[in-house]
Amino acid sequence: MSDETMRRYRYLGFSGKDRGTHAGFRGIGKYSAVGVCDKLIVRSSRLGEAKSYQVVINAAEMFRRLQADKNTPLEDLLREHSQFNEGVEKPELHYTFVELHGIHPDAAELLDVNAIKPYLIRVAPVPFDPAFPHGEEIRDKLHHVIPGFFDVDVLVNGQPIYKRFLENGLRPSYELVFATEGATEPIAYSWYCQHAGKGQFREAGEQGTKGHRHPDSGLVYRVSNFAVGDGNLTRETLWNSTPERAFYFFGEIHVLDPGVIPTADRDNFEDTSARGRLFERCRTVATTLSFEAGLQSQQQRFGEVVANGSKLVNETEATLKAGTLAAELKEDKTFQIQKILEDVAKRLKQSNRSERKDTKVIRKARQMLRRGEKLKRALSGRESEHFVMVDIAKELAMEPKTKAIYEAIISVIREEFRDEPTRFEAIVRKIHESLRKGIPC
Repeated sequence: MSDETMRRYRYLGFSGKDRGTHAGFRGIGKYSAVGVCDKLIVRSSRLGEAKSYQVVINAAEMFRRLQADKNTPLEDLLREHSQFNEGVEKPELHYTFVELHGIHPDAAELLDVNAIKPYLIRVAPVPFDPAFPHGEEIRDKLHHVIPGFFDVDVLVNGQPIYKRFLENGLRPSYELVFATEGATEPIAYSWYCQHAGKGQFREAGEQGTKGHRHPDSGLVYRVSNFAVGDGNLTRETLWNSTPERAFYFFGEIHVLDPGVIPTADRDNFEDTSARGRLFERCRTVATTLSFEAGLQSQQQRFGEVVANGSKLVNETEATLKAGTLAAELKEDKTFQIQKILEDVAKRLKQSNRSERKDTKVIRKARQMLRRGEKLKRALSGRESEHFVMVDIAKELAMEPKTKAIYEAIISVIREEFRDEPTRFEAIVRKIHESLRKGIPC
């Protein structure tokens, strides 16, 4: 900062920044520290000048003065309890240092690296983590689209910090947002990565279970690469329906409209017509994301249904060929296979209408349908290959009356466990084992 800028820096409300161009413009950010420390010292030197400048703001003295005289004019208070001086510096050096002395006990969090570090990672315009495989690609896109885009290397206790990224994300997608159809200058630019797995990004739970929604999921508004709010703000302002799908993604919406101004605490935007237009036009991003999430969910569910169907067909075929399938299960196995064949056929038809097809799943689905139909014929006795089922009544030579009682009991059990075929099969197996051990029929 120059001599003139540093002299004016002492006073509240002065800022040399342009509204809508720079991250700040109100001239009040520098005084955010006055309420948490006894003394604020700012030193600055410009490249090529052999001078340095320093402003000292004696916050403790200011508050003592206010306690004695609550009507002290603000300009007098700032002038009398702040000092400006200059010194000699090497011309090749350029910097601005800010020092807080005498941190108050109720602001001890400012000295807690575990509180400061995650805040800066979330809010500051720091670079992408080098481990993020798509970081360079996204950064290049942002530089190309956003005039003056920048990120800043930040060290906390000598260690660099980076924007977080979430594991198991797909390749990034990008979307320009315009104020009107046909406009050439965008008002926002978005990038996002979709969860490659099922549902929302989640934190790791205990013992490998799924935990709560990951706090870094969702899209975050950014102005001059500083965060405004978090993923909840985009969910609340853009999603009219299926809001849970906002967290199937992580990414950013960079606001380019200079008329959209962050509030002083940067948790939202000032209530202006430009803000309303931003939210309205960015809902196209939410619509796209909801569609993508729904499509992926359908594809994943299709894959799960095919996998479950293939497992059922494989297991039934194996027991049928081994001659270990109980005759009591014939009706149930036929029903299960018919049900899953209908489900797979329906999903296959839907998938064929989609522009994005999972050819691998489609191939498996068609194979399963053919095998399932053949298996149904085998269970009904219409297949040329002959299979023998376990007939416990015949095996134990049950008398007609005993057989009738047994079949009645199985019929009741089948009805009770109609929605739990696996349990019904296990019960039948146990009954067979017990009967073979000689329990009287």
